[in-house]
Amino acid sequence: MNFIEHLFINLNYQNENENFLDFYVTLEKEINILKENYQLQIKTIYIATNDFLFLTNQQLVSLLSLLKQFTNNLTEYSFEIGYETLQQEQLEILKQFSINRLVWKVRTFSTKFLSQINQNFNAEKMMSLIKVSFEAGYRNFSIDLENNISKQSKSDLISDLKITLKLNSPHISYQSHNDSHSVEKKKIISEFLKQHNYQNYEFFSFTKAKKYYSQQTLAYLTLKNWYGLGPNASSFLKLDDQFITINNSGQIPWNSELITLTHEEYYQLILTQNLMLQEGIALKKNDVLKHQAFWPQITTLITNGYLQLENDYLKATNQGWDLLNDILIDIIIST
Repeated sequence: MNFIEHLFINLNYQNENENFLDFYVTLEKEINILKENYQLQIKTIYIATNDFLFLTNQQLVSLLSLLKQFTNNLTEYSFEIGYETLQQEQLEILKQFSINRLVWKVRTFSTKFLSQINQNFNAEKMMSLIKVSFEAGYRNFSIDLENNISKQSKSDLISDLKITLKLNSPHISYQSHNDSHSVEKKKIISEFLKQHNYQNYEFFSFTKAKKYYSQQTLAYLTLKNWYGLGPNASSFLKLDDQFITINNSGQIPWNSELITLTHEEYYQLILTQNLMLQEGIALKKNDVLKHQAFWPQITTLITNGYLQLENDYLKATNQGWDLLNDILIDIIIST
């Protein structure tokens, strides 16, 4: 029987009780279908939320009770927290259900930049909640920030990072605001965090120790079998000799579109996603170089000093790492 190791739950709906009920009923039905068709050997669960989604105590308990059946052998159980996701007392509910990693979707601690996103967001409240969670025993957590916000300067970036260090965050992730990437700002962030002993193990992620690596991110980038539940969630499955992606629609109940990848499309995913990791692609495990369609571009990138072959890994050089976002887009367009 085919197996699934990683679950991604996307709580993406409007903040109304009837919508949570619709979400819950659809989620429960799909979980039952998964149990009938797959062997569920779940190692990680990631629950994604949004900035405007507030869960009542009853809703939170109902959701986590439904997922409790998969928590016996978890290595990582992550819960994402936006500006209005939950109240302080609900941290205890998360602990009761064995959630061992919190992901704080901060974006920025700057009031002037937060106001560009939403006038009601309160950075002080978020910082207070992070401190309370730390005092409650949560040591494995990530603070997720954004760079390239309009008019965001180097000093603004450094200010956010200094606050993050004061909050003792063992893991820091950065996304580009509105997917607008800046090589210059990426360098500023990388250089500052390197001075404070953070390793940039994944293009957007930094940590002080390997034990704080995001296991969900590693599963996604190395194409383990993971399944997405909820509106706009996606899945990747290796089933026998097939490679399948599943994309959910945005409404509740959601529809699912199943796409079978060609071998070339599969190896393109390996190439573009594994290169997001600083260690690169393990060539003994992934015979990506046998596909001649990739060779001209890879050879050119190696010749130009952007990629290198080292100890049976294909990986970015220091120069290529800073430019990796543009390199991967170029690979996708050209193959």
